[in-house]
Amino acid sequence: MVQGINKEHIFNQEIYIKKYLKILKENQVKTNLKIIAYCIMTNHAHILIKAENVQELSNLMQKVNGNYARYYNYMENRVGYVFRDRFKSQPIMSKKQLYNCIRYIHLNPVKAKMVDKPEKYKYSSYKDYKKRLENNNNLELKILEYICNSNEEISEQFLDINQDKKEIINNSLVEFLRTNKINLYEILEKREEFSFCKVIHTNQMLWIKNEFIYLKNKHFYCLDDYIDHFITVHENEDVKVIGLYGKFAYIIKNKEIGWIESGYLEKI
Repeated sequence: MVQGINKEHIFNQEIYIKKYLKILKENQVKTNLKIIAYCIMTNHAHILIKAENVQELSNLMQKVNGNYARYYNYMENRVGYVFRDRFKSQPIMSKKQLYNCIRYIHLNPVKAKMVDKPEKYKYSSYKDYKKRLENNNNLELKILEYICNSNEEISEQFLDINQDKKEIINNSLVEFLRTNKINLYEILEKREEFSFCKVIHTNQMLWIKNEFIYLKNKHFYCLDDYIDHFITVHENEDVKVIGLYGKFAYIIKNKEIGWIESGYLEKI
């Protein structure tokens, strides 16, 4: 979302709204970003954008808002800031949250009592979705019917029930761990010296020495330097067995330390 400084009505003329949309779309086509939905109100705008990373989104909005600010100041014969902040953003972590967000954006003019139906507001992408619904095109019919339903209110959080919240919290955690290259573990089997673990956000299975596993905030972490993995060993390759642990053997191969199934030792 972007908003005029001091909630100033920076989109109070049709020419201004069309100019902002023109700048937005011209800059968007130069990137890998995709505009999913939008609604330009008189003092703020909601834009739903698909982005691979936050930096790419930030770069786009900096260009768009900067270009529009120069245009607006010129037209209004003014100087200074045009936007309240650079922009405010909220990640979308589930399909249902995505559909609710699109509905929320399109229902903004109705909520503000500017129109009684979203299709009557000219400066949003609602008409595009309505057209796709009429043509039964690109999206499943039920999804389009849900998105174009203007009879139910949608909260600003775009969540309906506790189950949605749990799903989004979990997806947010996984995305945070992946982005920041942090591994969170679930201990599947604990032995005297090693534990068989699963990396939460990749489902990778591996053995880790117990001394390098630590508990923090009710979650298990590991010192990354001591993560052990399974090694591929071919026939006649020289390996040194450090220890046998049931079905698995802990070995060294060419200075690489890791695991193989102990039964495979009979074949090499």
